[in-house]
Amino acid sequence: MESFFRKSSRLLLLILVVAAFLVTRDPDNDYAFGDSRYLLVTSQALLSSGTIRLDDYLDDPDDSRLVESGGHLYDYFPLGTSLLASPAVWLANLQGQDMTDIEQNKTLQHTLSALSAALIVLLIYLLSRCFAGYALSILFTAVFFFGSSIVATLGTALWTHNFALIITLFVLLMLVYDDRGKRPANPYLLGLLLFAAYLIRPILVMFDLAVLLYVLIWRRELFLKLSLTLLVCLAGFILYSWREFGQLLPPYYQPKRVSGAGSFWTALLGNLVSPGRGLLIYNPFLLLPLLVLPFVIKASIRQPLFWLAVGWLALHLVIISRFGHWWGGWSFGSRLTVDVIPALLLLTLLLTRAAIERTSVPWQRAGLGTFAALSVVAIFFNSYQGLYNFDTFLWHEWHGPEPVRQIEREAYILDWKYPQFLASSEMLVRRSEQYHRADGIQPFPLGQTILPDNTQVTFERWYDPEEDGNGQWRWSQGDWASIHFKVSRENMPRQGQMVLEIDASPFQPQEVTVILNGQTIGSIDQTQPSVFRFPFQASLLRKNPPRRHFNTLTFETPGAVSPISIDPTSTDDRIVGLALHRLQLIVP
Repeated sequence: MESFFRKSSRLLLLILVVAAFLVTRDPDNDYAFGDSRYLLVTSQALLSSGTIRLDDYLDDPDDSRLVESGGHLYDYFPLGTSLLASPAVWLANLQGQDMTDIEQNKTLQHTLSALSAALIVLLIYLLSRCFAGYALSILFTAVFFFGSSIVATLGTALWTHNFALIITLFVLLMLVYDDRGKRPANPYLLGLLLFAAYLIRPILVMFDLAVLLYVLIWRRELFLKLSLTLLVCLAGFILYSWREFGQLLPPYYQPKRVSGAGSFWTALLGNLVSPGRGLLIYNPFLLLPLLVLPFVIKASIRQPLFWLAVGWLALHLVIISRFGHWWGGWSFGSRLTVDVIPALLLLTLLLTRAAIERTSVPWQRAGLGTFAALSVVAIFFNSYQGLYNFDTFLWHEWHGPEPVRQIEREAYILDWKYPQFLASSEMLVRRSEQYHRADGIQPFPLGQTILPDNTQVTFERWYDPEEDGNGQWRWSQGDWASIHFKVSRENMPRQGQMVLEIDASPFQPQEVTVILNGQTIGSIDQTQPSVFRFPFQASLLRKNPPRRHFNTLTFETPGAVSPISIDPTSTDDRIVGLALHRLQLIVP
């Protein structure tokens, strides 16, 4: 078997590289207009004007992804990715592309993400080959990419994680080569790479600290040159920040960001084993190295690289568990722990080699079989569910104002009845019924008009209300949206007919199905604003109280689209279906 993988290793590696590019190039779950929205716009600003100021590139200066300083607007997120992406943006500009164009920006994001994915596969393989044979190296490469949070994160947008993973994997490769006597580490290059890691993702200061401690203890002759290089780069960055922002560090790099978690232990457990963000849940193959560790601990603790990996992992988990938004916002699975997947790869390689040297062939086969089985589950979670099941994207829907949303996010993330990795339309409906069962919904009398900004009802999967000279409306999001409400028993008929009156219009020609408490009562099929009246039996309504006393009105909009797909000049990238102006429950 090993001889087959040795002869075919280049071909198999090429297949993995190409597969990584293709899988991450065009996912169904697209996060390209989240945190990464202005990364490439900043690159373009650097190329055209030599500044990261975005004053001349913005249509919406109130965007929460922007920060104002000294009368200028900037992308809030780290600038390292923008710097490294500048050559690609330069080539795109030469071809007439403009990063302020939403679709062109999105296309380049996914292209760069796919290219970074291909390079990461290669680096994982090279690191694996330092410890394992050809067969295991191919296996670890496939699993640690396609079965880990790396693919589920990199495939959805050009995150700051993309280039950060390349940097950290390359640094680990340098240190492993140095440790094994293959090639001495260059301290100046190490210093530049450690600064680059921090510039791309400030949380990688924990990686820098772990590497500095490793070098100080085990490779002391490199420490002075490495440290001086890192300090010179950091001093230059501080001077630049003071000139541009009037402070030592840009806003995103401020240490005060690492605070605000309601409960450190809740966040830590959430990051490790929760159904919404658990590192060990979304990367279940990591359970095997944990089980192996007690049996090879004596051999492992004698290896400096073991302590490098463990130290980095521990520091990272402590920091992200102190974030106020420890769940990492809209993402799939354990996004904030994706940075330490290289540390976990290194640990797995060290433990695997130690286990092979100390166990019999039957035990090795049992371990390999278990690892393979867990890997199949992990690949399904990350490569399919994370990239191609749109319900895992919709799973993020929070409702209500802050701080209600804060509480609800944690409740969703920690609730094993509705794990993100098994999200489906049916699950989301069941969860909606549970989480909207009572508290925030106030009964309203029959005949009262419900407007888009009404606070007596709960709008699920609707965008915020909008208004112009012709009135107010609220767009539905995606292929369905619901309104949860209660009605007072006062004046409520026990039987007979009632009427639901709706003033609404679909975004484009389509048939919108109207469902009340699970029963279809009619449809809307014209795009011009119009009043629709749907008769239904009064017995269909749930009165207030008793149990399950709230009602759910659902609109199914299978033709929901983004306005930019209809009008290329539009800047609206939302997925909209139905514009709701008002509704009313009437007793004839």
